[in-house]
Amino acid sequence: MILRPLDPRCIGLQGVPGIAADNNAGRGAIVSFLLITRNICMIFSNRSRLNLPTSLLLLFWLILLHLPGDCQKIVREYSREEAELMADSLDSLYGYRKGLINEFSLSALVALSYYPELDSTKIDFKYKKIRTIMVARPKLHCLFFKKENRPYQIIINKSKTFRDSLFVNMSFNGKTGIMGHELAHIYDYSDRSVLGLIWFGIKYMLFSKREIERYTDRIAIERGLGWQLYDAYSYIHNNQQGLPEKYIKNKMEYYLKPREIIRETEKSMNLYGPD
Repeated sequence: MILRPLDPRCIGLQGVPGIAADNNAGRGAIVSFLLITRNICMIFSNRSRLNLPTSLLLLFWLILLHLPGDCQKIVREYSREEAELMADSLDSLYGYRKGLINEFSLSALVALSYYPELDSTKIDFKYKKIRTIMVARPKLHCLFFKKENRPYQIIINKSKTFRDSLFVNMSFNGKTGIMGHELAHIYDYSDRSVLGLIWFGIKYMLFSKREIERYTDRIAIERGLGWQLYDAYSYIHNNQQGLPEKYIKNKMEYYLKPREIIRETEKSMNLYGPD
């Protein structure tokens, strides 16, 4: 088995939060323990290219950043410049089994750092003509795989209108928020059985879209991506540069509004503390 360090917080990105306080808290605690153990093995294995002082410092941060309470932080804003400095480290930590797209690779990797449970999950990113900016779903031909082996895809709208709005005009922080929302969907899917996924799809299409999307927003916020989500939704609500009117109305109707995101984020900040 190839041992890889998994947590970006030990590499220099500031204030990445811990496990969300949701129904998966017990699962998250187990994952955190496994991540620490695996990272320790990596640090002291023959594969590690780190010198001893660096290894000890890295180990210290790994333990510190998995402690509960005030050690968990929320970052107000990530910049592309900051992420570019950490690009190689982020890719080695979070690029495993992730089919990334260049334009979105950095924001995807930063967002992935908030979901350690998805470390070994196969996720492919691809362009396709769809009616929204982005959508996350299981690969249909693999739907009946065991849930721990189930691959997923995040589909990005390939139309010039959406791509210009997303890649040219939206801030890096906002892109990270959009990606964090889609990864929250995958995080939710990953704990569902086949029948659970089928029932989920029926509910989403027929009567529970608003409830599901708002719940997914809250997962991203609880993970610590509230400010990133706020920047994304504020851009969509306020700027609306070239975005179809139908898409904007859909966003306003089914998802949390920016003021609601601020309120939920402030609750999270009371739990974890600001950056």
